[in-house]
Formats: sequence, C-alpha cells, structure tokens
Amino acid sequence: CQQAATVAHAVRSQFAGLSSRSSQVICDGAGGSQVPFNVVNAVTRTMLYSAANVGGLYSASDSATRTVQIAREKFASFFKHAGGPDEIIFGANATTLNAHLGHALFRSFLTKKKNKYCFISDGARQ
Repeated sequence: CQQAATVAHAVRSQFAGLSSRSSQVICDGAGGSQVPFNVVNAVTRTMLYSAANVGGLYSASDSATRTVQIAREKFASFFKHAGGPDEIIFGANATTLNAHLGHALFRSFLTKKKNKYCFISDGARQ
C-alpha cells in the first residue's frame, strides 16, 4: 500500500491538475489540458524557438522540420510501425485529419474513373 501511494504521488506530481495541494482534482479542460510538465515544457520551447511552418528556408523552419521528423521517428518506433516515419501524419485534430483523408480517398477514386462516392462531414450543423 505504501508503494502504491509513492507511485501515485510520483505520477500526480507530473501533472498540474493533479499535483494541487488540495484534495481536488482539476480535469475540466479539453485539448491537452492534462498533460505532464515535460509536455508543457516541450510546447513552451517549441513556441519560443521553432514555431514556424515546416519546409521553409530559415532557421525556425529548419528547427520545426527537425522536430516533426524526430516526432515521426519516435512515434513509428514506439508503435513499431513497419512503414516507417514517412507514413506518420500529424494534424490539428481528428476531424481535420478525417476530412483530409476523405478528400484524398475521393481524389484517388476519381483518378481511377470508378463510380465511388465519399461524403465528408465535420459534424457541424447550422
């Protein structure tokens, strides 16, 4: 029981919403609000030193391109993805990624001149 409490304390101390001195747990935000401090620090470094478009001809872009490539390599390694890092795609969110995937599939169907249809919806209703 003491070992479990030690592990729980170690884990809680890595998350702002869990490391509070009170007994409350803060978990009411979306979009990565509950990420460990090392992620907060990595995002902070990125925003300060390499927040740029990838593929540009300037140092911040070089840094961003390297960061994305390293992330793809680590993701492919972690999930043992046989296709390698070049097949790893990151995007803004699942809705946007699915929309892009649908459009890409639709274009590939059109080039094959087959009668296939793909309807894309992001779920938004007016």
